[in-house]
Amino acid sequence: MKVAIVSIVIFLILIVLVFYLLDKKFHIGFVWRSLLMRIKSQGPFPYKKIREDPLPTAVCVDLGAFLRPLPNLLGIKTIVLMEDRSPEFFLGYDGYRPNEEVPLNRHGGPANDYETQKDLKELVQELHKQGRRVFIGFWGFWADGFSQPSTWLQKHPELAPRRSDESDIGNPFAVLNPESITFAEHIANQYKKLYQDFGFDGLFLGDGLSGFRSFMHPKRYRDRSESRYEWADFYRSIAKTVHEVKGELWAYDCMGYSDLEALEHGVDYDLLAKAGLDVLVFQTYPTAWAKYFKVPGKTGLYKDIYNFVCVNRAFSSANSIHLYYTLEMGDYREGWWPTWKDTQDQMREFQKYADGKFLVWGNETIANLGR
Repeated sequence: MKVAIVSIVIFLILIVLVFYLLDKKFHIGFVWRSLLMRIKSQGPFPYKKIREDPLPTAVCVDLGAFLRPLPNLLGIKTIVLMEDRSPEFFLGYDGYRPNEEVPLNRHGGPANDYETQKDLKELVQELHKQGRRVFIGFWGFWADGFSQPSTWLQKHPELAPRRSDESDIGNPFAVLNPESITFAEHIANQYKKLYQDFGFDGLFLGDGLSGFRSFMHPKRYRDRSESRYEWADFYRSIAKTVHEVKGELWAYDCMGYSDLEALEHGVDYDLLAKAGLDVLVFQTYPTAWAKYFKVPGKTGLYKDIYNFVCVNRAFSSANSIHLYYTLEMGDYREGWWPTWKDTQDQMREFQKYADGKFLVWGNETIANLGR
C-alpha cells in the first residue's frame, strides 16, 4: 500500500513538473537535449586554442566571468559586457552610484568579485591597462520564460512585444511616452552617460535589434522589407552619438539569415554600414540553434557558412564594416554546450571568410584563466 501511495505521489509530482515547464514555455525536449550535451561536454574550450587562431577575438560575457586579481586576457581584443533578457542596467541607468549593485551578472558567470558600480568602473580601468577594449551591450528583449520585464520596460508599454508568444521589443521605432523621444535617441543618450561614467569603448546592439523576427517562427515578418530605411535611421541615430565620443557600434545580424532573407525581415546590411555600423556579428549557432533549439531552417555549420558568405558579398566595396562570426562556447543559462570538435570545426571553416570571431558565451573560459 505504501509503495502504491509513493508511486502515485511521484507520478503527480512529475505531472506538476511537466505542466510547470510547459507553462514556463520550456519544451521538455530542451531539458533532454541539454542533459545529453552536458554529458558530452568536455568543459570550457581551451583558451590556448583560441589564441592560436589567427582571427581577432572578441568575447561576450557577464560580470561573473572575472575574478580578482584579474588575469591577463592575452589574445582578446574586445570584451562585451552583455545584458540579455529584459535589460535593467543599460536602459534604466540614471547616474553613478559607487556602492549600488550593478545587475550585469545574470547569465551564469561563476564569479561574484565585481558586484557594484564602483567594481564595474575598476574592472573597465583594469582591462584598459591590459590594452583591452570594453563595450556595453544589451538585448532588445522585453521578457520571456526566464524573466519579467524590468521596471523601466514596464513603464514603457509602447515597446511591448507584438504577440504574446514573442519576446522581442515590439516597436523599436516607438516614441517613448514619458520622455517624448524615440527609443533610438534614448539608447544613444544612455550610452553617452555610461561612457562618461565608466569609460566604455563602444556599444553592442544585441538580439532583437536587427530587423523584425520571430525566433521559433522564421516565416513571420518576411514582409517587412519596406522598414529597411527605418532600421537604417535607427542605427544612424545611435551611431552618431557613439562615434562622437570615439566609440564603435557593433550589432548582431538578423537570425543568421542570408542577405536576401534578412532584407525580407527589414534589414539591409549595406544600409546599416552606411548608417555607421562598424562591426556586424553574424549569428552562427550550429549547436545552439540547429541541435538544441532546432530552429526551423537551421541545418548546421555549412548552411551558416553559405549565409555568411552571402552577407559578406552584399556589402559595397566602399564600406569599411567588418564581419565577425559567433564562435560557440556554451550557455549555462539556456543549457547548451558544443563539443570541442564542434568549436574547432567552426574555427577552421570561418578562418577563410571572417574578419574576426565573437565568443558566445565566454564566462567559463575567461573565469578559468584566474583559477
